[in-house]
Amino acid sequence: MQLQTECSQPSSAVGVGLDCRHLDSASAGIRRSRREAAMKRRSVGLALAALAIFTGLFYLYGGHQTPTGQAPLADLNAANLSELKNEFNEDKANVRMLVLLSPT
Repeated sequence: MQLQTECSQPSSAVGVGLDCRHLDSASAGIRRSRREAAMKRRSVGLALAALAIFTGLFYLYGGHQTPTGQAPLADLNAANLSELKNEFNEDKANVRMLVLLSPT
């Protein structure tokens, strides 16, 4: 009995055995099962979702920059609401506009 070390079919794997009929052009190491492919899709989907959440949180809470010469942005809260009201009422001679934007 002689062992065959090469196969007549082109393949990246070397078969050692009585024959190479069990090997085809796409070796078993290259092919993936459906389960592995589904797990990879799920992992990629979860990674993309995590990236989208991180990007959204960074956009909302990462800080903001204003152009040179413009006053810095202020957070409106109960502590500085009276200051905003006073500044708004002091400029009666100028056109004033107060715009409140909400994400909902």
